Amino acid sequence: MEEFETSLKTELMKHDVYDIDITECGKEPTWIPASLVSSGDKISVFDDHFGTVGSLVKTHDGKLAFISAAHVLGEGNFAMVQKCESDNPVYVGKCIWSQHVNVPFYDLLDLSLVQLKDNVENQIENLGKHQHIDGRWFRYIMYEGEFEDILGNKVYKIGACTGYTNGIIASNEFFPDPKNEKVIIGEAWIVEPLEESEPFMKEGDSGSMVYIFKRPNDPPIQFISMAQAQGRDTEAKKSLTSALKHSIDRYESSTQKTIQVNFSES
Repeated sequence: MEEFETSLKTELMKHDVYDIDITECGKEPTWIPASLVSSGDKISVFDDHFGTVGSLVKTHDGKLAFISAAHVLGEGNFAMVQKCESDNPVYVGKCIWSQHVNVPFYDLLDLSLVQLKDNVENQIENLGKHQHIDGRWFRYIMYEGEFEDILGNKVYKIGACTGYTNGIIASNEFFPDPKNEKVIIGEAWIVEPLEESEPFMKEGDSGSMVYIFKRPNDPPIQFISMAQAQGRDTEAKKSLTSALKHSIDRYESSTQKTIQVNFSES
């Protein structure tokens, strides 16, 4: 209770809320079953700010966790997941690592890691699998190849704001402002929407996984988890995605700890 109270007050002070009293009610908090936490779920934050659950992973010590975007969840934040708009947000775990780096021309990192609570972490049933919009579950792996090999490929994502959208990998030239010259980021790719009237993503989709449609020569898996949705050029409806492999490598290099993203068939 003391840790929770301290963390909550710290978070509220960021929003200029200081005069608060927290009373312990004597009841255990309600936790959403981890088996119900999945890619695409809404992560609720203060002031109607929200993001999206990315991929379920395992930490170096075998704990279950999920990844999202650092500008959605900061280190120490309690993660609250909302399965649908009619549900109340419920706590599922705590963000144990978060780093946001955005250096034009050569670097992009926007990754957070949320460790699930002990009383739900053993209930995950679909590690390494993703539920498609048609309800079927498909196995995925993290893409570790070259950008040139997937240029022009069709992709899709399921985000907390816009849901299921289709796109195409267009380039690695990003225009953060239409008035500025192009910015080339080596570990990020640009996705353009297939439907011209709708963007590939909007605010609130940050953290969601971007999946490549299965190609003829791919291994016997249905989809490949490619990247994390991060932001978009509003005028051109172009979305920026960061290479997931790059983000995971940066985490492991800075912490000397591993994250397991790929899982074999069980």
